[in-house]
Amino acid sequence: MRRREAKRQQRAHRWPLCMLFMILSLIALNFMLFESMREHEQVNRAKTKRSVRLQRMVWPTVFIIGSPKAGTTSLAAMLFHHPKFCAPKHAVGNKEVSFFNIRQNFEKGASFYLSFFGRDPKCMRYRDDFHEYVDATPTYLRSAGGAERMKQTIPRSLHGKCRFIVVLREPVSRHLAWFNHLGQANGFSEYKKFQHCAILRRGARKDKALECYREVVREDLRLHASSYNLQGGIYVQQLQAWLKSFDRNQTFVVNFDSLMSDSKATLAGLGKFLGADNTEWRKLNLPHLNAQHHLSKISLQDLDAQTCSMLKEFYETYNRQLYHLLWKVDRPIGEPQFQPFSNPCTL
Repeated sequence: MRRREAKRQQRAHRWPLCMLFMILSLIALNFMLFESMREHEQVNRAKTKRSVRLQRMVWPTVFIIGSPKAGTTSLAAMLFHHPKFCAPKHAVGNKEVSFFNIRQNFEKGASFYLSFFGRDPKCMRYRDDFHEYVDATPTYLRSAGGAERMKQTIPRSLHGKCRFIVVLREPVSRHLAWFNHLGQANGFSEYKKFQHCAILRRGARKDKALECYREVVREDLRLHASSYNLQGGIYVQQLQAWLKSFDRNQTFVVNFDSLMSDSKATLAGLGKFLGADNTEWRKLNLPHLNAQHHLSKISLQDLDAQTCSMLKEFYETYNRQLYHLLWKVDRPIGEPQFQPFSNPCTL
């Protein structure tokens, strides 16, 4: 009996201590929850402030997204001569920001991207009802996930205002132009793994460059659609991916040959698309920039029939799919009907 009574008294003494411990635990838990909610609220408030600040900054709304070696440098230079269109600051070639196509740049965030805009001296008295900044990065179109990253980054309120310009060059011509570009810019260093390219340097003889190019073509065709060089001319896949994020009526697509041969009519349509069909726009002419003249430069006329035919046959199916894609839906205002590419092997 005494032992039972002693245990009862011990439990009675322990009960207030348990209650006190529970109360203190609840107080501590409530304090932790309060701190967590306050921290979460501060983070949300900071995000909201950052979002508002980013929306108030100057965003580009005109993009030249494709394709490389298709006159995009000349087109961008022409736009920047118009009082409405503003150039990015410190961009490559004064046009390419390369934000949505290069992971390292994209990971720097929207603030880094926006640091290129709002600094054109011509547009310092910026009026968002008149001026528009331009990002002319012609590799955006072929960049995997580029359109999704752009849609995710640009404020939703601006999505409908964005317009995209795509210039498509006949794929065999583009493939050759890219080879010439790398040969001049990097002294063929991109192709050192090929036997006929290993000894080439900038300014090499044309016949030696031709041997190198034939070897590059054979390797590209062996890799088929996985070849980076060939992928650049598979436009239908690039456009299909792009149009999953942005509407067709926001995307002006033009054949490079039409831009070069009938520039006045093509540029008149582009002016309507951009809302710049006025006296100032009609004064503009398309300059011929970024042309390369060097000893090793190869033209289509220099190619042997077999090399040209192999490349042409590779692209034929993709080209037909491209025409079907472009012709099956209504074109945006001002866009001329896309004309089939000319035969590169009969030029």
